[in-house]
Amino acid sequence: MNTNDLDLDLSGALEDDINLSEVSTTPAFNNVKDLKVVASAEVGITNMTIKQAEEITVGTVITLDKMEGELADFKINNNQIGKGQIVLKDGRYGIKITHINE
Repeated sequence: MNTNDLDLDLSGALEDDINLSEVSTTPAFNNVKDLKVVASAEVGITNMTIKQAEEITVGTVITLDKMEGELADFKINNNQIGKGQIVLKDGRYGIKITHINE
């Protein structure tokens, strides 16, 4: 597929009243659905000085702002879209979505 095959009108994309359910049913939009995005879960953050960052070595434990059992932020392309609980699935970390932003 080349870019000429995609006929998607985004002229109203900046308008607040755009209805994505109508756009998502157009054949052209179906071509976009296969684009890859980055999904991430932010388990926690911390602030530190440059001096503290320079002192990090292998084995250093950095305490984050969230406690065990608290919800993590779920993001798509670095935009928070919801929250979820961190879970283990088949030995890997995952996130069980508990809230999706409106």
